[in-house]
Amino acid sequence: MLQLAKICETEVHAMVSSVNKAKLASKLGADYTINYKKKHINQIIDKYTNGQGYDVVFDNVGGENLFNSFALAKINGSIVSTLTRDKKIDISILHQKALNLHFVYMITLLIYYNLQGIDKLKEIMNQLTIWVGQSKLKPLINKVFDFDHVAEAHLYAQSGQGSGKTIVSIFE
Repeated sequence: MLQLAKICETEVHAMVSSVNKAKLASKLGADYTINYKKKHINQIIDKYTNGQGYDVVFDNVGGENLFNSFALAKINGSIVSTLTRDKKIDISILHQKALNLHFVYMITLLIYYNLQGIDKLKEIMNQLTIWVGQSKLKPLINKVFDFDHVAEAHLYAQSGQGSGKTIVSIFE
């Protein structure tokens, strides 16, 4: 998402948990890297948004982190999430801050609308391919596992050890 935000000429503040992840986020175009382990949410909001909160918060972690996204967003801001499977989410703060919450699951269009969304998905994938070809978008692959090690790949991806995508290859 960071790279897509930069393609759209957006100022990006990347939340990171280590110096190495900060370096990677900077390399990918982040304007600011913020180690969330070293700063309280209120400090982040005060320092980087003059106490207002962010217009848009993108959450690709989910779970408890979604609550941090709610806190980081300004009144009438937006949260975009790809991982909101927590069954115990108290969304009352959405009402208090008039927040917009968007769930992004591209494959849903294909599953529930019997491939009616395929044209939009093709359009998106074609644009992403163009940006990759122009080196505006660089796929970030962390580690590749062969198909015989699917379980190990899942454990690795869940461990949070890497940055980027964990790939399972079906080719030898």
